[in-house]
Order: sequence, then structure tokens, then C-alpha cells
Amino acid sequence: GIITEVNFKLFPAPPAAASFIFAFESLEAALETRRRIVHSVWQPRALELLDPAGARLGGVASLSPEHWSLVVAVGSVEKVIQRYETDFNTLAHERKAASFSTVRHEENRALWAGLRGLLARLREANSATAVVKCTLPLTQLGPFIAKAQQVAERYELPRAASAHAGSGIAYVYLLPEGGTAEV
Repeated sequence: GIITEVNFKLFPAPPAAASFIFAFESLEAALETRRRIVHSVWQPRALELLDPAGARLGGVASLSPEHWSLVVAVGSVEKVIQRYETDFNTLAHERKAASFSTVRHEENRALWAGLRGLLARLREANSATAVVKCTLPLTQLGPFIAKAQQVAERYELPRAASAHAGSGIAYVYLLPEGGTAEV
């Protein structure tokens, strides 16, 4: 057949955008916060989860290299962004986050460029890096990452993990022997 017509549904970019970064001591705390956000009236544009090694590899100064980072992107009018900031700040205190921060403008663009470029930077640094990508139900994201890290520790493999926490796509990066979680 010949394609004679193609329709695209496009949405304009929101007038304002921001990302909110929660830092947690444990994977469980980060996942519980993610669950609260997913099952709420909030409508984030993206949710990203990184372990401490993944945060270091992301090359973004605003991510904590010692904690699990949950990054929540939102876009809307300025008043709505301010409301998200108030609500998420309250949530961070309720969930006893180690830290909570808001990034905007150029810092926000740099954050997402760093997150999107993580795999490319790893491959560029060492082509022997193995990447395990798995699409899971949201409820299985935590157990998968925890088990992958447990196996990597058992075999003393340097590793990092990240996930698209709103869609259930998890990545485990197994770094080459002698490698480190630094790029």
C-alpha cells in the first residue's frame, strides 16, 4: 500500500517548565514517593529514578551522588509550577527526603540533556559496558533493580541503575572489569 495521508497530534511547549529533585537514602523511599506521585492528581511530564552511581554517571551537578534521585519534570503556566513546588516540598518533608531542590531554565535543560545522554556517554567511555534494559509493570521496578544490584554485588561488578519511573523501563549498566561508576 501507499501512504496517502499522515496525521500528527502536536501540543505546544508549555510556557514554563521545572524539574524537582528528591534525594532519598533508599530505593524503597524513592519508589514510595514515585507511587504517591503516580497515584495522585499531579500530572508530571516525566519521572526518572537513578541510584547514586547512575547520578554520578549522569554528569549533572544537581543530582546527589550519595542518594537515590527521583527527578520529576513538570510543565505548565508559572502559577501551576509554583503550586507543584509547594506540594512537592511538602511531600519531600513527609517522606523524609535527604534533600529536595527545584531546577529551572538552563539548569533544567542541562539536567535532562545529562539524563538523555547517559547511555551514549557510557558507551563512549568504554564500549564494553553492558546495558540491561527491561520493561516492567511499575510494581516490579523496585524488585528488579534491587535484584540486579544484588547479583552485581555478588559478582563484584561495578554497576549503575536508572529507570523511567513513570513507564517502568529500567536500565542496569554493568561497567567493564576494573571500571568504576565514574565517567
